[in-house]
Amino acid sequence: AATAAAPAFLAGLLRPVAVMGARHIAKKYRFDADAEEATPQVLIETLDALRAALGSGGHVVGDGFTAADILGATLLQGVRPVEGYVKVGPETTRMWHDPAVAERYADLLAWRDDVYTRYRRA
Repeated sequence: AATAAAPAFLAGLLRPVAVMGARHIAKKYRFDADAEEATPQVLIETLDALRAALGSGGHVVGDGFTAADILGATLLQGVRPVEGYVKVGPETTRMWHDPAVAERYADLLAWRDDVYTRYRRA
């Protein structure tokens, strides 16, 4: 990503700065690599809860569009980025796409896409 964001002649020079920045953020926010292993299960539990909350009503809370719908739709970016509304490069799309989870939650992705179609301009 650094090479895409910086001119080629600077990318190599900026690498040590990026490493230092990443270490600083990891230390500041107490990043725990072991906790990262629990992330997939937490995601599955959260997506199951989102599916249950949606039920057959089409909205996470109540009968209308709320911030909860926005949060649910945003969460699904990490499963498969929405197309046509949020610009992400091919590498980001590849990193964010989880085919197994996308297949398991195809209904939620369809819901998310519908939310974007109804409530967001391209």
